[in-house]
Amino acid sequence: MPTTSFSNAIASPTGQSLGRVQADGFYSPLVAGVPFGPNGVHSTGPAVLPFGEANTVAATITAHSGGAQTNAVPLTSTINVLTTVAAAGDSVILVGTVIGYSQKVINRTATSANVFPPTGGTIQGGSANAASALAANTAAVYNLVAVNTWVIG
Repeated sequence: MPTTSFSNAIASPTGQSLGRVQADGFYSPLVAGVPFGPNGVHSTGPAVLPFGEANTVAATITAHSGGAQTNAVPLTSTINVLTTVAAAGDSVILVGTVIGYSQKVINRTATSANVFPPTGGTIQGGSANAASALAANTAAVYNLVAVNTWVIG
């Protein structure tokens, strides 16, 4: 795996923990117990942006016809735009596993869609594996706040 060079250590003006800005402009926080390479100038871990992760967008998602969690369309981006929901209850499924991860789902259709948590998960205190309805022409942000626990907000 290639290594990445860093400049001097810095602190974020937003109170983010100390870290280093890499040569490519990305910021990597200093994490206790995670070693840096020789002389503290290389990291073997992934870099993150200074003020959170970069958003990725899936601009044209078709929800799974017939609904259900098993065959729901995985939401693989941080911003997910539903452009086809043929019938009420057609489904998509959240995919995050890292606590603190968020996925925004935008339903740009005239039909309500079902958003499922990953297997074993809950949304907004509901039952395990239960869908959360996302009304037509609305959006919601789903936040993973604990293992298998998503909240909307």
